[in-house]
Amino acid sequence: MCWEWILANIVTPVASRTTDLFGNSVEEQIRYLLDYDDNLEAFRTRAGQLEARKNDVLGRVDEARDNNEKIKEAVLLWLAKAIQIEIDKEMMEEKIEKNKGPCHTWRLDWRFRRQLSELANVKITKIDELMASRDIHSVSDLTQSADLGDLATPDYVPLESSSKALNSIMKLLKDEKVNIIGVQGPGGVGKSTLMEQLAKQIDTIAPYDKAHVIVAESSDLRRIQDKIAELLKFKIEEENELQRRATLAKRLRERTKKVLIILDDVREKINLAVSGIPYGEEGNRCKVIVTSRRLDVCSKMSDVTVQIEELGEEDRLKLFKQIARLPDSEAFEGAAKVIVKACGSLPSAIAIVAGALRGKLANESNESLVNIWNDAVEEVIREYS
Repeated sequence: MCWEWILANIVTPVASRTTDLFGNSVEEQIRYLLDYDDNLEAFRTRAGQLEARKNDVLGRVDEARDNNEKIKEAVLLWLAKAIQIEIDKEMMEEKIEKNKGPCHTWRLDWRFRRQLSELANVKITKIDELMASRDIHSVSDLTQSADLGDLATPDYVPLESSSKALNSIMKLLKDEKVNIIGVQGPGGVGKSTLMEQLAKQIDTIAPYDKAHVIVAESSDLRRIQDKIAELLKFKIEEENELQRRATLAKRLRERTKKVLIILDDVREKINLAVSGIPYGEEGNRCKVIVTSRRLDVCSKMSDVTVQIEELGEEDRLKLFKQIARLPDSEAFEGAAKVIVKACGSLPSAIAIVAGALRGKLANESNESLVNIWNDAVEEVIREYS
């Protein structure tokens, strides 16, 4: 007979009669044993629902960052908690796999089952709290665009995909025949970070005045013209469209440095021929870079398109290790891979988790590393609660 039957028909009735003497503790522990399978299945189901919600939040975070908006601290904390649940689930599944045994053997670890069942129940409560949280209804605060030269890139990591794209863009900027460069890649792959790094390196080619305009859903030419003028410290006061185009072209031609204009996160084709941006003129003093998630937009607007691919497994692991400042040791490989897998393929999620772990790690084993991760998240929770 199975242990579930023994517990239900023999042990539980005895435990229930000892309530007055021992309280509810014995009966509760037996209940966790009886509900072992149900609690684990419920935890797996709720963890899957949380993962879907996390992916939705990450998508909105990526879009907000593409729009140059500041991500709320409460949202980053929520993501850290959600990813911690995923890591806990991975570790729990590993423990279950290692401790499997048939119900009719005496080798079955009942205490282990009770502990896991209770832990699953606790995690379900935490998941319910995260799913009900109002902190993720809005992920960001609006901020103004800034000149790319003022932006810091402390977490830029020269990965294979981004380094290849950056080198291609730098070469194209030197090419007098290329006026408009397209940069295409999926949301969250690091297009904006790449543009920030480009701004740091472009002066090695020639001195440039740089203007970064977040286009997103608003492709209105008047707004784009005004933003370029604002970033390059002048105004377009005319109302007539032809006069506005003439003023913008005149002011850009008059600059002592070459001009680089980055139109970021373009969702649909913009007719730059009527914008007033004087690209393609003699001397090629004005270059334009268009970034977009859509290949067709880049192809229609640019002379050449550079594509950024999603990170491969090695690049994801490298990104995590460098941002978290992990020592170069095989002892960290197992736990690091678990964490990176939970983060998915986009750099933004990896950067959030690695940033939380930065400076927290010493020469520890894989199991200790996960404990340090848990401690780091708890520290973040205390800091922002």
